[in-house]
Amino acid sequence: MDSYGPRQVKLAAGSAVVYPSHSRHYVAPVTSGVRLVAVTWAQSTVRDPAKREMLYELNQAREMLFKELPGLESTRKVSATFNNLVRRWVDL
Repeated sequence: MDSYGPRQVKLAAGSAVVYPSHSRHYVAPVTSGVRLVAVTWAQSTVRDPAKREMLYELNQAREMLFKELPGLESTRKVSATFNNLVRRWVDL
């Protein structure tokens, strides 16, 4: 379960699921075949989850603007703001 509620995921063999470490999760038993598991961690350099969420949403809007309105000044400004926020919020 995450902040959007419970989710059920079933992917093709060889696929991976990535989720925040604070998310509660359950892995169903294997009913046929074998499950091989690889576990790894990644840590964002933007520590604050609220800031990461804002960057994620802003980047989605930025990508849509690049696709739909690539030459506009407003697209450039949204992109510049995204990049400036990343630089400001990164903890090295």
